[in-house]
Amino acid sequence: MKKMLLFTVLLAMILGGLFVQPAIAATKYDFTVINHTNDTVVITMVKENDDSPDEYEFVIDRFSENTEEFLKGEYSYEYKHCGETLEGTLKIKDDLEWTIYPCGVEPTKMRFNSHFAEDITVTMYGPLEMPEPDEEEIDVELGGNRILDILSGHYLISYEANCSTVGTDPATLFTEEIRVRKSGTTQITLHGCEWYNHPARTYAKPVPVKFKIINHASFPLILQIVGPEGALLEVNPGTNLYDAPVDGIYLVEVLDASRPTLTPLFQTGMDGTVLDPQALDADTNQPLPITSLGLERDSFRGRWLAINASMGNEESGWAGIYVTKMPVPLGR
Repeated sequence: MKKMLLFTVLLAMILGGLFVQPAIAATKYDFTVINHTNDTVVITMVKENDDSPDEYEFVIDRFSENTEEFLKGEYSYEYKHCGETLEGTLKIKDDLEWTIYPCGVEPTKMRFNSHFAEDITVTMYGPLEMPEPDEEEIDVELGGNRILDILSGHYLISYEANCSTVGTDPATLFTEEIRVRKSGTTQITLHGCEWYNHPARTYAKPVPVKFKIINHASFPLILQIVGPEGALLEVNPGTNLYDAPVDGIYLVEVLDASRPTLTPLFQTGMDGTVLDPQALDADTNQPLPITSLGLERDSFRGRWLAINASMGNEESGWAGIYVTKMPVPLGR
């Protein structure tokens, strides 16, 4: 009886050992975050489990990306971005990638409405808020064209159209700055050649200009304007109206104790090649004169300055938006 009992115990131990499974390694996945902002982003992640929550701190430096391994499961997260605290939950059940964009930039959609009978290729450069804006070409047909994969923000766009009735004339280049809104309701209209050639629209014609400066300080200021003709302006508290002596681009800075030298920049009548080496008469190959100058919306952003200019005569014309990076902030 004892032998039989001992044999039974041994047999049970042997059979039980056959069914012991090796420990299975916990499944982990890569979580990658690409940070396009100028700030370091710290994401606090908490994984709930049966015993106690595990907390992780995921750090992504400015203008960089970071990848960490996380256990499969559901996590709560929290991080600060654009002055707000963002929080929520995410499930990690496969490799995951996030992108954090600058303030005001996020995936959205827009629409081009083209009045041109021919297909137009629109070049979009932006968003300008990104550390490295992208350049993309979009084919736009007559009528409505929905763009479903685009980031919100400011863009420089350009396109060419054959608006001349002379077959040998080069295509007309159109450029402008646009803003794509986060709401997805942005619609940009590309007007046809007939609209641009209508007599009611006169381009590249210098006109007398006036401007105003509003001084919210309680004391007067002395301002320097630098351009085709320099001037010193006394700006009293409140609204001040002025007549610009010459149509052109002006830089304004508050003077300190030392009086700076006035330096002209651009003026109508100057050779357009100072801005664009391609601003040449098609027949004579001589420089086209600058006929108008202007500032783009939000033209001075960070160290980037954007202006628009038209050059031309009775036979040829040229225009564009020109962007330059200033070596130091203006006024310093």
